[in-house]
Amino acid sequence: MIFEPTTLADRIYRFLVGNALIRSSAEYSRWMGRSRTYHNTLRQQHRSPSPEAWANLATALGHLMERPLQRNTKAVLANLIADIGREVCR
Repeated sequence: MIFEPTTLADRIYRFLVGNALIRSSAEYSRWMGRSRTYHNTLRQQHRSPSPEAWANLATALGHLMERPLQRNTKAVLANLIADIGREVCR
């Protein structure tokens, strides 16, 4: 078994792309209120988003929950928003 550590930002990105809620890293970066290369730059530099970027992403995920989505998808989104809150409080 191969263990690949991932950051919270990467887990959220993979969930959104995997569920066809976003199409690209550029779109994800925009959800964080940043330039289109923000997420890729963070990944390359092994850094976390700024508190403001986390807040923007949490807000975007909250708006996404207002869409007609499956209950399980909304539950995961709620958990991700809570995870963002814990990440910012570190």
